[in-house]
Amino acid sequence: GGEEILSELATPMKMGTKVLGVLNVESTKPEAFKEEDRKLLEILASHVAIAISNLKRREKLSALNTYGRSLNRARNVDEVCTKTLDAMQRILGFKNVDFFLVVGKKLKLIRTRGLSFTPKLELPLDGDKGITVMAAKTGKAVYVPDVRKE
Repeated sequence: GGEEILSELATPMKMGTKVLGVLNVESTKPEAFKEEDRKLLEILASHVAIAISNLKRREKLSALNTYGRSLNRARNVDEVCTKTLDAMQRILGFKNVDFFLVVGKKLKLIRTRGLSFTPKLELPLDGDKGITVMAAKTGKAVYVPDVRKE
């Protein structure tokens, strides 16, 4: 039989508020860990969380680079659209994705995936409403944390 664990110290590996995992140490002695051990394990856990986060980011960047190379081999806009929606869902992990192109003075929806409804097929660029239109008009990413408040 194995020895009995009498004390344990568990520390979450976190990036912001997101827990990526837990570092756990155990001892067969009671009261084996001191406050200093907790502090040091927390420091190690924060370093590990950063390393894991960086690895995940590099994996995504590598996948996006591979996608970029395949995109250069696309034969038409439809293929570009399909590959892009694939990347948005598979690599970046987004569920509901749309692909719009500027056609004249409108944003035209080329394809959508994930939604249970079809959004508007064309959005006028001269309008002042809509997150998608705002991104097209300003040339910058637009993030709205809760669209119900817009």
